[in-house]
Amino acid sequence: EAGVEQRHRRGSTLTVALLGDPNMGKSSVINAIFGKKVVSSSATPGHTKHFQTHFLPLARLDALGFGGCERSGDALSAVCFMDSPGIVVPKVDVPRAVQVIFGSYRIAQLREPYSVLRWLMESGVGLVGRYRLQRPDDAPEPWSPLSVCEAYARKRCFFTKKGAPEPYRAANVILRSVLNGQGIVACYLPPGAADVVEDMREVARRFAAARAAAEADAGEGRPGEGEEEESYEEDGAEDESDSEEAHDAP
Repeated sequence: EAGVEQRHRRGSTLTVALLGDPNMGKSSVINAIFGKKVVSSSATPGHTKHFQTHFLPLARLDALGFGGCERSGDALSAVCFMDSPGIVVPKVDVPRAVQVIFGSYRIAQLREPYSVLRWLMESGVGLVGRYRLQRPDDAPEPWSPLSVCEAYARKRCFFTKKGAPEPYRAANVILRSVLNGQGIVACYLPPGAADVVEDMREVARRFAAARAAAEADAGEGRPGEGEEEESYEEDGAEDESDSEEAHDAP
């Protein structure tokens, strides 16, 4: 083992460090590369507590298509992957709700989860239709985050000892379902991509209009069905007259 460790620590060893926000899949990427579980991973942000180094076996390099790594000279002899805890930096331009939905901010650290649910509802996520919630007769109009959580709590039988619904518990369950992609998959365009998508849609509309115009021009240049039938009948009549003249000839 000591010899193997020394071989990995030669100057031709490549070190790959995975850095990023919490719960972005750094540990999962390492497990996928190694083909087995070498580091612990979880959907909870901040699961990785310290730096970890793992050397990829040379046989695994060959399996991944990087054969011939153990050669003399400056050629690559080993790859060291370093897993790190998530780096949380101040995000001034990113709403707290977005950080919670995509796992950069823990749900358990929220003082109140209803603002995140409001952001979800305003962004177009149909919580009422997805969970098939029913409104009580005395519920206010329209649906609010609190009324959604109360209806979900009644549906899941989240009640206190006094029989009142537990909206706070229901809100946490909904947010964890969104975070894990269970039932609701929250997918949004990155910042600045809306203009690019709109340009692509405009190009697609112009292409469709040009294609339709080309097909219309091609259709006008072709003979119609009636013209084709008339031409076919005239050709048939000429062929019959030619055959009669051929029979009348001595």
